[in-house]
Amino acid sequence: MLKTKQLAITTAIALSAISSQTQAASFEFDNFSINWDTVVTAGVQVRIEPRNKRISQGSSGSTAVGTDPDFGTIYDLDSLAPIIDNAFIINSNDGNNSFDQWDVTSLRLSLLTEADINFGDWGFFVRGKIWQDSVYGGSTNIDLNTVDGRQAWNEYNANPKFGGNGGFNSLPGDFNPGAVQYAKQGYRLLDAFYYGTIPLPNDTEMSVRLGQQVISWGEALLSGGGLATAINHVDADIRNQPGFDLKELFLPSLAAFIQVPLTESISMEAYYQFEWNPVQLTPSGAYFSEFDSIGLGGNTFTFVSGNEDRIFGQWLDERNPDPDGLAKLLQYLPTNCGADDSQSSRCRLLSPYKLREERASDNGQFGLAFNFFLDNGDEAGLYIVNYHEKIPSFVLPIDAIQTFAPVIDLLVFVADPEHYQQFQAPQGGFQGITDLSYRLSIDQVTALLGFLGVLVPEDGSIKDIVNNITSNPELLDGIVPDAFVQILQTCQTSGPLCPAAVNAFAGVGANFFLDQYGFDSDTQIRSLNYRLKYFEDIRMFGATYSTVLGGANVATEITYRENTPLLTGDVPRTPRQWQLINWHVNTLMVLEPSFLWDFSTFTAEVLTWFVPGAKPFSSKDLNNPDRLAVQNTPFGVGFSFFWSWEYQNVFTGWDVIIPWYMNWGVEGAMFNSGYRDGQITFATGATFRHLSGFEASLGVLTLFGNTDDVFQILTQDRDSLNMSIKYSF
Repeated sequence: MLKTKQLAITTAIALSAISSQTQAASFEFDNFSINWDTVVTAGVQVRIEPRNKRISQGSSGSTAVGTDPDFGTIYDLDSLAPIIDNAFIINSNDGNNSFDQWDVTSLRLSLLTEADINFGDWGFFVRGKIWQDSVYGGSTNIDLNTVDGRQAWNEYNANPKFGGNGGFNSLPGDFNPGAVQYAKQGYRLLDAFYYGTIPLPNDTEMSVRLGQQVISWGEALLSGGGLATAINHVDADIRNQPGFDLKELFLPSLAAFIQVPLTESISMEAYYQFEWNPVQLTPSGAYFSEFDSIGLGGNTFTFVSGNEDRIFGQWLDERNPDPDGLAKLLQYLPTNCGADDSQSSRCRLLSPYKLREERASDNGQFGLAFNFFLDNGDEAGLYIVNYHEKIPSFVLPIDAIQTFAPVIDLLVFVADPEHYQQFQAPQGGFQGITDLSYRLSIDQVTALLGFLGVLVPEDGSIKDIVNNITSNPELLDGIVPDAFVQILQTCQTSGPLCPAAVNAFAGVGANFFLDQYGFDSDTQIRSLNYRLKYFEDIRMFGATYSTVLGGANVATEITYRENTPLLTGDVPRTPRQWQLINWHVNTLMVLEPSFLWDFSTFTAEVLTWFVPGAKPFSSKDLNNPDRLAVQNTPFGVGFSFFWSWEYQNVFTGWDVIIPWYMNWGVEGAMFNSGYRDGQITFATGATFRHLSGFEASLGVLTLFGNTDDVFQILTQDRDSLNMSIKYSF
């Protein structure tokens, strides 16, 4: 599943003031009033750190543990890890490769406006925004005249070499068109709801809201994983924009909400959402994008690069006895995608594409809450929520290969019978994709990739695959002799009888070879093309408590999910539903004036999570369904704080605010909650605010920490300088 960062107060907060000092326009009439606020923001963001090649290009090799007379160097089982790492990097580096150090990564102008129209007991509230970012109107900064630039473009998931595949394509060096549609410009209606009160028989009133709205439940402040981020969808991209407003972060859905006082100290709240909306992810290829196959414009997942074998690389070259083996493999992959129809076709078929998004239903999302107001001023709450996941799970069915293992076994035997014997001895034949960590020869891998290339787009039968091959003989280029391909091509143009005869003969041959394995031409084969799935009916129970200790407000929120989706540690990262316990503890303090500040607020939060029954990821135990993927750990702790120092009237009419922000994955990782193992996000800056409603901000964002696991550091080289000016009226 796609994993977002902190979805509440985030790094961009540290680059702007806590809130804008607005100069609202107010209008009073006989029967109603209007309060109207508008904020205009201009922001610039600059990349200040060079690319980390490990993040943008991956690694090239494994740890040798011995030699073999035929295969040469022998590698540890963990040699599968860099292969998986590189496959992951290829599909996570478009945003990184789009910008060089000192490039402007955002040049954004936005307007956020809201109006509250009040008729006494009833009213209507509306909020909306428009924006324009000129950076995404042109080309990336990928230099096609350099080796690194050509490699970056060959790995760009919107490259035309991957074909239509139901998605978007870019001209050489251009941003992903699907991403540009959102990143360049747009508009959005945010909140738009009626609100009011209805008298009740016991001299109390029921509060009602109906329309596009955010449901604000829970006590979590600085971390995701709480009630609010489960109930509402968020704009996970806006937090990366210079000068963004917190009002833009949580996005509303069409809902009905009521609050009813049951007694003087107990109230009940309930809501029902009439629509489901997914999280707004960073568009594919934008500066902070991490997942080229998932965000707006992301429509392909590529196994190969157009200019070299980025997944297998030297790993195969060193272990294969044929000195020309890797060259043969590269010739097949091929080396120049798009040069002719056959190579372009091959590149497309070796790049699974997004078949569809399995969107959740608009029905079935609701919640019930009871709030308790204690005599000492403390507050407690109990919550029951049924929601649909807003973050997609990435479903790449590589494990489909294992369901067809006997056929693959036959395939690698025919491709290289000599090495098949040695290969079969310790493994008992091909068992699936994890066998790539052992000893396949170049010819066997080429045959395997060829098989991937002829699979049908959707699930189909072996007969469908045979028909696909005979109807598209160019798929066999580099696998069988050219003369055979030419015969099939001639057959295709000679009339209907010849193709029909070839299909019939191929079907008989397939049945003959597959019969001994219990297969025939009607056997169904799963597609390798991926889909995005949003799980439905996640059941969550929560409890909150808040009190005052000394001069600090202290609050806690604990939630239990019965069936939340998390990725397992197998090669395709199959999503599975787990139990999940999240415990937030936070404090908010207003500090007395001191020699360091005139006014200061400090907020800190600790999140602890636990996945009962789960085990941590291990590359030596990839088939264990109880192991989580590296994106999440069974147990972990995250810590965040935000500290604001304010100096009043430093210049006539001007206040100065110095914000400090940190997010730290102390132990373990939980991507959806905003914590990555050993990673720290730190931001600071200065905001200059005038009484007239004008303010200017300058800030720096830096990311650093443990670099052992490439999955944890995908944006660690994205340090940036952020500047913005605002005017509120």
